Amino acid sequence: MISGLLAPGVLRGLPHKRWSPGNEPGADRVSPANQRGILMRGQRLLRHLVALSIAFGAGSASAAELAELPSEVLSDLVSEVEQSDTDTDTKLSVLKLLSSDVRGDVRASVAEAAGHLWPDNKEDSLALVRALAQDGSTKVRAAAANGLTRMLYLASPAERVEVVCTFAVADAPAERLALARALSSHVPVLVADLALEQLANDDEPEIRAAAVRAALQRIDEAPATYRRLAAERIADPDRNVRRAAKRLLGRA
Repeated sequence: MISGLLAPGVLRGLPHKRWSPGNEPGADRVSPANQRGILMRGQRLLRHLVALSIAFGAGSASAAELAELPSEVLSDLVSEVEQSDTDTDTKLSVLKLLSSDVRGDVRASVAEAAGHLWPDNKEDSLALVRALAQDGSTKVRAAAANGLTRMLYLASPAERVEVVCTFAVADAPAERLALARALSSHVPVLVADLALEQLANDDEPEIRAAAVRAALQRIDEAPATYRRLAAERIADPDRNVRRAAKRLLGRA
């Protein structure tokens, strides 16, 4: 059982007494600092092995069992799934399972990794990012924007246009905000200026501010467009939007 691997004496606490600091063979030759370093490396290795065992046995672990694991173990699991050659169905199964974890750190890891499901699982990648963009945690919502950025990097130019348009016209403000944040990256998108113009006129001030900040990062792509955008938002009723517009005007 997973919980057995994580008993206090195995992962979180000290090993058996015979291996406790000052009691193991040769302790007089190992400094306390080195002992702690050895213990920490052992714990990291064990977490890595636990993550691997779950990744390659996806579907066999229940949400309840995963809830017993420390968040750092699950973060290791997400990283392992994301970077390994595990088949895409297994990756998807693991990320879907962890996307509903009660801990925000775990869901945030999933949100960023979801972008890497593209292009093998396009619909599922989109669905995960869109769902986590609406998460109750600020950290998870920010991570979903990073996941969207990763998705855009992996997409073809035509696919990028499709994804950007999908998020730009989304009913959920959180999805539009994720797009505005994602467009602050330098991934080339043919319709980035059109999308940011629309988002800069959004009803939600947080989205307008994020769009103006993204325009600042892309100023060299369409200076005339972004100069006009800044001029329109310089008198915005929201202080954060005005500040962003002022900085943009200074660069335009």
